[in-house]
Amino acid sequence: MRQNKNTHKLCVLPLISLLLCCLIILSSCSGYKPIEPDGDDLTVVGQVAGKDVYLEELRFVAYTYRDILTSRYGEDIFEGENAEKYLQMLKELVYANITSGYATLLLCEEVYIGLGEKAIIEKVNATVSDMAEELGGMRKYKKYLKENHLTDHFLRYSTELQLLKNELMYVYIDDISAIENDDEKIYDLIKDEFICVRHVFIPHADEDAEKTIQEVSRRASGGENLSALIEEYGKDGDMSAEGLAIPEGYMTDEYEKIAFALDIGEISDVVEDDLGYYVIQRLELSPTTIMLKFDYLKELYQAYAFYAILDEKQATLTFVPNEAGEAYMNAPFDD
Repeated sequence: MRQNKNTHKLCVLPLISLLLCCLIILSSCSGYKPIEPDGDDLTVVGQVAGKDVYLEELRFVAYTYRDILTSRYGEDIFEGENAEKYLQMLKELVYANITSGYATLLLCEEVYIGLGEKAIIEKVNATVSDMAEELGGMRKYKKYLKENHLTDHFLRYSTELQLLKNELMYVYIDDISAIENDDEKIYDLIKDEFICVRHVFIPHADEDAEKTIQEVSRRASGGENLSALIEEYGKDGDMSAEGLAIPEGYMTDEYEKIAFALDIGEISDVVEDDLGYYVIQRLELSPTTIMLKFDYLKELYQAYAFYAILDEKQATLTFVPNEAGEAYMNAPFDD
């Protein structure tokens, strides 16, 4: 489980792109025409930087964060005496993160990349068609949309934004040199800015998650090798005994605050973030490791340099709900 900022820092567009990234590389004839959205789906519920936000997007984001919050705090948190507290928490998450796609859109406009380009739309159509085929046809595709609180219209729009984001990154690297592309300089940046870590991860959703991670911590502090504990307990499929080289921003703030402060070989106490619990060990990031994995680490460096630009832009944006948006967020799951 790659818990980078795309999923772990809870941005909206990357939540959609998790559903699409493995399909975008495919190509096929577009066999499925766009499905017209219902009238209510295109109700304007607010704005970001003067751009309209529709109900279909607000609904998807609200349900996404509902699932995250209930997985952590319990299925009944939006009922009973503490419902208002959790509803306010939900609003803060939704309003903060709904700006993600608009950061991409505005940065694209700055370099004259826009929505509606013919080649991009063809790729969107092919991607959605491939997705429907993978799911087993139109009927199952519509069922999938309903189960995930999506519309075909919003899925296509989000796919287009994801493709534009990919194009934007290469513009920054190859055309305007906003991101470093010299191998020697990137090697030095990796050496200075990356760390190597390994961890045992237990998600909040696991039964007795806190009890399990405390047992891991007790055994690790007692001298047991963390690689053996990863093998026994770990729920992060990307984590191996040799660890993972990461830049700042790859993991959550809670994780990185501890990981970057560890000495080589040191093991942390239990660390908690939005998805679960960790026991982290920092390892040496050797020149040999950097050279052996240089192509991958170069791509990772450039990707996270790009994410930093996106984050900076997103930090300047605010979602301003209108009356319809406020009404929906006061009772977001009545539909």
